[in-house]
Amino acid sequence: RRVHGGRDGNIYLWRSSDWLCVKTMRGHKGPVNDIAVHPTGRMALSVSSDRTLRLWDLTKAVCVITKRFDEVLERVQWDPTGMLYAVATEKTVRVFNAAAGELVQTFVHKSRVHAVVFLSDEILATGCDDAVIRLWATDDGSE
Repeated sequence: RRVHGGRDGNIYLWRSSDWLCVKTMRGHKGPVNDIAVHPTGRMALSVSSDRTLRLWDLTKAVCVITKRFDEVLERVQWDPTGMLYAVATEKTVRVFNAAAGELVQTFVHKSRVHAVVFLSDEILATGCDDAVIRLWATDDGSE
């Protein structure tokens, strides 16, 4: 299966063998900006211009958690273990513990964040408008 987010706020599940849309999941009130599928393939996180993060159960095709933010969310990424996830706004990346939903670290940038990638469960890479790739430690927040 493949997962796709639409400008209409919907999440679409596609069967990759014939590219048939098998499910449409509704929830976001604005365009979906990014989607990250959990390492198990059973869940996905989506972020939207509506300032929400949603956790989707892909096996049942339902939204199980909605978390609201004060800013538009632009990027989302799971760490390789599925224990942490990161969300990026224009200039800030926040890392959360997935089980508890608690904030673990906040990384503030001077320019717009365009890429967020976990290299491991301990290292997060960010790429910004300033053409610099930064490596961050998720445990102590050091750069």
